[in-house]
Amino acid sequence: MNDYLVAMLLDDGGAIYSETIVYGDVEVRPASSDIAGESDLIKKSAEKNQLVLSTKFNSRVCCIVNTVGIDEAVELAIVKFEKVLDLLSSNFVISKVTLANCGFIKNLNTGVYTYLESEKEPFSNMFVTPQVTDPVTLQNNYLMQQDNELSKSYFNSLHWGRNASKENNLQLKILFKWFALEALFKKNDNDNVADTMRWFLGFPNGNQAQIVKSTALVLQQDSRYRKWRGWISEALKDIREFRNNSTHSGFRYFDYEYSMLKTYDLLMTLGLSRCQSAVRYSILQRIETVDEFKEYIGIIFEQVADANDILNNILFSIENHVDNKANIKH
Repeated sequence: MNDYLVAMLLDDGGAIYSETIVYGDVEVRPASSDIAGESDLIKKSAEKNQLVLSTKFNSRVCCIVNTVGIDEAVELAIVKFEKVLDLLSSNFVISKVTLANCGFIKNLNTGVYTYLESEKEPFSNMFVTPQVTDPVTLQNNYLMQQDNELSKSYFNSLHWGRNASKENNLQLKILFKWFALEALFKKNDNDNVADTMRWFLGFPNGNQAQIVKSTALVLQQDSRYRKWRGWISEALKDIREFRNNSTHSGFRYFDYEYSMLKTYDLLMTLGLSRCQSAVRYSILQRIETVDEFKEYIGIIFEQVADANDILNNILFSIENHVDNKANIKH
């Protein structure tokens, strides 16, 4: 058994970190952190794997693992990297936070370096982050340390959400977002996760809707809000049926109208991100279970929902992008 340092690059189009940030036993480093010879190894790895990458700029994701060999070290490291990348993807929602098949491995017992060469592709808008330890980084470290039901649901959801961001097939993209929603809230077959997502699209429902006061008052004064309430409820039912038809009945991409799929994807994008944000907020407030989240959903909604966001982002997006010809029941 040896200790190995495994370093892999973030792919082009991801975040560029200007300083090293630590998440548990994983580091995200800037290119400037390379020591003598490491930059050349990274460049050689990219060339060997026929990748066109900004090796002089792309951040490095690193960790140390203890195992029997190089292949096993890379496999163990990727497992560690994935959880961190899932978390980072929630901070850069319009960026594909993915690993490039490029990097190096250092045997810390012998000092021998090996560049990463593999036929396998790892699980796969550029940003430069500021040179400060910001509150989001501190929150991310706190989230990484949690080991309760709600935090596990949150990380499972981030993983499926990031899979959706990498998917080109629109049907699979929608399904992965729905799986991400189920990962957040579903505990048994009777759980209707669409009702929970309706809350964070701006439409409280159920008994707890009665305790929502200040935000609801602003929303209900807007004619658009009243107009779209029923439509969104029916649309979410249709997406749930789409999920069941796709997974249980074998429906294919071309069995659906493209405009309808675009509508589904829009609603899932708007709803999932806000549900994940609500769960993130709840974990930071020491809520530990899905049942507890649902018990306090009215209070959580009042804390995280913004009438301006609901009216001028969610409803504005629906009004301007939903195709009236989409096969959604009204």
